[in-house]
Amino acid sequence: MKFLLYFVILCSLISKGQSLTHPHIWTSPSERQTVLDKINADTNQKWCAKLYNDLHESIDELVDAHIVDPTTYLLTLPDLSKDENTRNDHSKALFDAVQAGFLYFLDQEDKYAQFAADILSHYTLQISLETGNLYFSKTGHWIESRDLYPKVGMTYDFIQPFLIDSGTTIYNLKTAQRELFNQDKAQASFIKLADEVFNRGNTGSNHPMLEASGALFNLLVIEEDSVRNEYFDKFMNGTPNQDGLHLMLQTIKDHDFLWPESTSYGKETHEVTLHMLHIASRYDPSLNLINVSRKVLKGAFLYENLKYPNYEAMVRYGDSRRTKHTHFENLYLRVFEIAHSNGLNTYKNLAMERIQGVYNNEQKFEPIIENEGLEWDNPCMLFFGDNIDLENNFETVEYHRSAKFPHAGVGVLRNYETPDIETFGLMGYIGGAHYVHSHLTGIEMELYGSGMVMGAGSGDPKASSTRSSEVYRNYHRIYANKNTVIVNGNSKGVHDGKSWKWDNALYQNTAQILAIEPDVNMDQTNSDGPFAPVSTNFSFVTVELDDEINNALQQRTFTIIRTGPETGYYLDIFRSQSKDSNNYHDYLYHNYGERVTLTSNNEEITPGVLSSDQTRFSSNITRVEARTTTDTAHIDFPGWQYFRALNTSDSTDSPIKAKFDVDKIGAAMHVQIPGGIHREYTSCIAPPILETESEYKAEQSDPSQNDSAQVMIIRQYGEAWNRPFILAFEPSKVATSIQSIENLYTNHQIVGAKVTSHVHGRSIVDFIISHDNASSSFNMPSESIQFTGRFGIVRKYKNTDDLDSLITMYIGEGSHMICEGKELSPETGTSAYFEHNSTLVSLEEKLNETISFYPNPSITTIHFSQTLTQLQVYNHIGQRIVNERNINKLDISDLKAGIYSVVMNKTTVKELVVK
Repeated sequence: MKFLLYFVILCSLISKGQSLTHPHIWTSPSERQTVLDKINADTNQKWCAKLYNDLHESIDELVDAHIVDPTTYLLTLPDLSKDENTRNDHSKALFDAVQAGFLYFLDQEDKYAQFAADILSHYTLQISLETGNLYFSKTGHWIESRDLYPKVGMTYDFIQPFLIDSGTTIYNLKTAQRELFNQDKAQASFIKLADEVFNRGNTGSNHPMLEASGALFNLLVIEEDSVRNEYFDKFMNGTPNQDGLHLMLQTIKDHDFLWPESTSYGKETHEVTLHMLHIASRYDPSLNLINVSRKVLKGAFLYENLKYPNYEAMVRYGDSRRTKHTHFENLYLRVFEIAHSNGLNTYKNLAMERIQGVYNNEQKFEPIIENEGLEWDNPCMLFFGDNIDLENNFETVEYHRSAKFPHAGVGVLRNYETPDIETFGLMGYIGGAHYVHSHLTGIEMELYGSGMVMGAGSGDPKASSTRSSEVYRNYHRIYANKNTVIVNGNSKGVHDGKSWKWDNALYQNTAQILAIEPDVNMDQTNSDGPFAPVSTNFSFVTVELDDEINNALQQRTFTIIRTGPETGYYLDIFRSQSKDSNNYHDYLYHNYGERVTLTSNNEEITPGVLSSDQTRFSSNITRVEARTTTDTAHIDFPGWQYFRALNTSDSTDSPIKAKFDVDKIGAAMHVQIPGGIHREYTSCIAPPILETESEYKAEQSDPSQNDSAQVMIIRQYGEAWNRPFILAFEPSKVATSIQSIENLYTNHQIVGAKVTSHVHGRSIVDFIISHDNASSSFNMPSESIQFTGRFGIVRKYKNTDDLDSLITMYIGEGSHMICEGKELSPETGTSAYFEHNSTLVSLEEKLNETISFYPNPSITTIHFSQTLTQLQVYNHIGQRIVNERNINKLDISDLKAGIYSVVMNKTTVKELVVK
């Protein structure tokens, strides 16, 4: 009889143009057995079985108690009120309801649906009565549309078969009676929730995407086909107050596969985009959304390259949290689920490998269903995709030597040619642009060293409310807070309708990435994979900013130069000139630490903190006013009025050494600056760097006591284009290996630096040539060096008699290089690398140096500490199984587990353990 009544009701719905079968958003009745099979197959309870058990542990006790006495739980539910701070209470209640809905679908036990139905009815009866703007709590629409709205529609989707059963009643706490579920008011509620997003959403930023699920999950449970399809059309094509999914997908397609905002906002928004893409495609496959949106899937694989060597921090450009959003599994999970559902095996396999690799690298990721508070998608791991084996695999994430994020003008470099990546890995970035959630930076720089991000500007505060503070508006978001160059003391931004935030006048032009080596393959799903670097020791990126706001031109070249497995340095070459008058340029660098000392010839160049120095920067401020029809804000550019304890030198043209002592990790950032240009140097303390992954994070709780933001400012009078700022930065927990730095000249123009390092008892001399274009030439007869191109390096290893031993030649971008009669030109592209024996001494001395490889044990690839001229590998019975020449890494993925003998350059033999 019960089945007959259900059949009659179903026929009635169909006759009214109501054709949905529930659930259908995240899963469907036809997929239920597949989900159960995944649960049963997960015998180790690491994926679907774990998630299923977690649901029971979370909800069973509440459900059982509710069936005995429904009033107890329902009395804890708050009413809708604009005046009460009850968002978290609403969120928990709706999450309890939706979890019970999941279990009703899986276990087919009515008690779960009854619990969920009683909670759902509590809300739909109230929402349907709201006629103005909807408030669950004083938190309001922006957060509630992301946290609360989606769970209302999703709860209904999972328990709808129970709700339409003629025997179903709900408990109404206000009447203290059982009554039929009010379907009309439920439908009115779903429409109200969707309308709240469509009418009060946003355009032109991440907001419409973050609010999207609040509309989608509710409109998809509107039973009337014509109404539902009308609302789905709004979702896809947008309204005057809310961008549509088509536009948001196109935004990623138009911006190099990336959501064009700051680091964390871009990544998080991309995750939601993938989720919305999947759900919309499930609802209407005829739109062919997945096939026409492959670029959105491809972009998910790019964000991982923002992660620093310690895995605890990521590159932070714009309003971003350095440590809060370093998890990238959600991107891969969303791609995995889409690819699994649509037979895209290349994407599926790559996503699975990345998930496994992240787990193996960091041992952190664990599938879990929890109330995420904002963007909510973790239950998808249960309903979509498949179990992923996190234990029995050997995947690792291989981070690319370079990455770029063009919308932010950002180029990233890293060098992991070391057995201890966290301690000795090198990584940094340069760039700057205007985008939603951008900061005003010019061309900024950030540096990693000795286990932490040392050289850093500020970022996003932990509490969003502090973004409105004076110090945040006038310092943390603008020039003086960044590692950048300020022109004539007057670098500023504008609003003029262009800035993403009215009260900060943050608009600047976008820096352009002129060159980067190794080049970046933005499509990680094609067969080419990442582009290989030409050298294990060198890489570079050049970025240029044509600054129309400040009428200036700036160009910054950043290079990572490795001198050994445990040594290496960054070289920063910053060119800057005003198109008006070149009064002076100020180079700013911020680093964590307890103190910074500036010396020349082992003597400090600064006299101490003098009262006469304290207005050096605060007396030069440009106030910009920003207005709306109702508000006015003032921004004091460039923001350096907050510097204190200023200690300024007299003008000097001597070579300078700076040392930032980072005592909490027992390290230092050593800085060397060539002489020859008269400059004034200032050390001071700045407002605190707002977030860190390091030992300095304890100080963030009391910024007033945080003196760890040490600053060096270099003032150069006149132009800084033909006389660029050149600085070598070496992070280290021991003494610096750099012995000296000198300018390289073409006529009177500085075009690079000669850097001499002392490593393991030998001298290494690097001649780093950096032109402002790709066609200029450099000639140094005294060293027999010629080069045509933008960027190149000649390295000369010295023997114990200080004679050239091994010479390496690197063209980052160029056409031709000659050293001691040896010529190098790129065979293809614009980069090349070559090593050769000096004509003066034997190569044997270089070959006899200590050679090593890492990691050991290994499963996929081993890297050698230097390029080997010969390599042989023998198995346990003495058979030679590898014989290679001129190699710096070896793929061992085809070798069976065991112990092998590795013979390097016929001089060094070491055991390799293959796991």
